[in-house]
Amino acid sequence: MRTRTIAIAACILVAAACSRPCFNDTLKLTFDQPARIWEETLPLGNGRIGAMPDGGIWKEHIVLNEESLWSGSEWDPANPEALEWLPVIRQKLSEGDNLTAQKLMYEHFVCAGGGGENPQYGKYQTLGALEISHHPIDKPVTGYHRELSLRNALANTTFKLGNGTVEREYLASIPDDVIAVRLRSSERNALSVKLSRPENASVRAEGNTVIMEGTLPSGKEEPGQPNSGMHYVCKALVYGNGHIVADADSISVDDASQTIILVASATSFNLWVYFSTF
Repeated sequence: MRTRTIAIAACILVAAACSRPCFNDTLKLTFDQPARIWEETLPLGNGRIGAMPDGGIWKEHIVLNEESLWSGSEWDPANPEALEWLPVIRQKLSEGDNLTAQKLMYEHFVCAGGGGENPQYGKYQTLGALEISHHPIDKPVTGYHRELSLRNALANTTFKLGNGTVEREYLASIPDDVIAVRLRSSERNALSVKLSRPENASVRAEGNTVIMEGTLPSGKEEPGQPNSGMHYVCKALVYGNGHIVADADSISVDDASQTIILVASATSFNLWVYFSTF
C-alpha cells in the first residue's frame, strides 16, 4: 500500500513539473502572416468590449465591438392571441402532428409587430475599427510572427524591418475597461491613428485623442424629428515618445520608437459611466 502511495505521489510531482511548460506551449494561436480573412484575426475582450487585430504590416485593422450597441428602439411585442392558441399547439404536438403545430405556431404564436422584420427590433452592430497606418519603408520584411496567448490574454505581432525590429502588443483590460495597443520599434518611424465606421458616424481629432460618435437608426424615424436611437462614443487616446499632431479626423505620430493607444467606448444604454474618468 505504501509503495502504491509513493508511486502516485511521484506521478503527481512529475505531472506538476511538466504541466507549466506544456500549458504555455499549447495554449497559443500562432501565424506566420497577417490575417487574410476575419476568422484569422486574434480575438480579445474583457466581457464588455472586444478587439480583433489583423496584424497587418503597413496597415493594422482592428475591429472593435461594444456589447450594448444595437439599432432599433423599445416597442411592445405583446400578442394576447398567442396564449389562446397555446393549448391547440400543445394538443397537435401530443398527437404527433408536428407540421400542423408548426404552422399554427408561425401564424399565431409570434410576437406582434413583425418580430425581427420590424425595424424597431433592430440588430447588433459592430462599433467600428481602429486603423493604424505606418509609412512604408524601403526595407525587407522578414521573421513575421503573430500570436495570441490564451494563458495571458495577450496578443502580439513582431517582424524585422531591415536590421530593425517592430513589435505590437494588444490587450483588453478588465480593471481599466479599455483596449490597449503598444507599438515599439528599434528605429524611429511615423504612423497615423484613426477610428472609422461605414455609417452613422462622425470622426474628429482633438489634442491627442480621436473621437468617433453617432446615433444608430431607431426604426421609427419621422421627417423633421430627431433620431431617438442609441447613441455611442468611442475615443482613442494616443501618447508616446514621438511628435503627436491632431489632423482633421486622425492623429499623426512622427519620429517615434514607442506609441501607446488606449481605446474606450460607451453607449447611451450604459449611461456613459466610463467617460466620467476617461
